[in-house]
Amino acid sequence: MATFKGLACFWGVDGITYTGFGTTSGATRQTQSADLTVTSDRKEIRDGDGCVKSIVYYNHNRTLDLEITPTGTSQALAATASDETIMPAGTKLIVRTTATGQSTGTGDGSEIDSDTGDGAAGAYVVQESSLSRSNESEAKISVTLYRNDVNEIATDDIS
Repeated sequence: MATFKGLACFWGVDGITYTGFGTTSGATRQTQSADLTVTSDRKEIRDGDGCVKSIVYYNHNRTLDLEITPTGTSQALAATASDETIMPAGTKLIVRTTATGQSTGTGDGSEIDSDTGDGAAGAYVVQESSLSRSNESEAKISVTLYRNDVNEIATDDIS
């Protein structure tokens, strides 16, 4: 547990949970980092001399990059957690924070518990996932998630 002296700040990634990964009992995952990027496309409107007179921002979206360490109550279950965390592109995941047993934005991790504004909670689609292993380190899984703020594209498959 962190102890603050002077000014307080958001600390750690405790309480971030996901819906959409596998759920084998005893196979767990520890979030090591969560990096949120909020972006949009833009179009510059220029005058006859080529100088920008206006900028139009549209297609607002978010990318959430996660680094996760697969864990378990045994080596086999840690391997299962790894298998269940490497997700194919297009898979739907829900991101929430539940540090206080709620998803209301209170407690540790609440800085990401909004699906509007600068928050990262909500429905995403997996853009990419990868596994990194080393003879001197734990296994690490990197997952890149995408969501569009205008259109809900992280829905169930359309049939």
